Amino acid sequence: MSIVVEFFAAPDDTAAASVLRTGTVRGFASFTVGNLDPEEALVAWECLLTGGGFEDPVGAGEPRVVAEADHGEHVVLALSPRLAAALTGTEHSRLCEVAVAWAGQRAAEGAIIDADVARAIVGDPAVLVAGAERRDEGVYCRAGSGDTRRTGAVAVSARERGRSCSCSWRGRAGGPRRRTARPGRGRCGGPG
Repeated sequence: MSIVVEFFAAPDDTAAASVLRTGTVRGFASFTVGNLDPEEALVAWECLLTGGGFEDPVGAGEPRVVAEADHGEHVVLALSPRLAAALTGTEHSRLCEVAVAWAGQRAAEGAIIDADVARAIVGDPAVLVAGAERRDEGVYCRAGSGDTRRTGAVAVSARERGRSCSCSWRGRAGGPRRRTARPGRGRCGGPG
């Protein structure tokens, strides 16, 4: 099954959750990638950027689920503050290193992601977060397959769901970006 992931900036959780009802991120600064597990990517990026272990973001309840539909088949995740800070506080050259390391992790799992595509996938969230911070907005990602407009989306708190997730991505201010990657499972870990 193909998973579409849209990273976008929104003023608050309520506005972010609305994308499941409307089925679109139009009106929000955003970019799109395909066939990517957003939870695993966000956790791996945070680990690679901060040097922490998998248990750090997961133990903190990240990434956080803002809304879900179809029994979790469609979700909106909030970017963790730690990942957002790491993305905005990291030099471009370091983001490129992290992207290549992440692509290497994915390749070890059998999911080949071109290095240029990986750099764009990791770099675009950094741009989106920087713009969102200037506008006092948060960064979110919507993940799922197909249209959510007919599903009866519901907003949920992490406590209600019993788990959490968060995404940390930045898009380019010029509009939606389309990137593709192959599916697979990432591992968290430090650089190298």
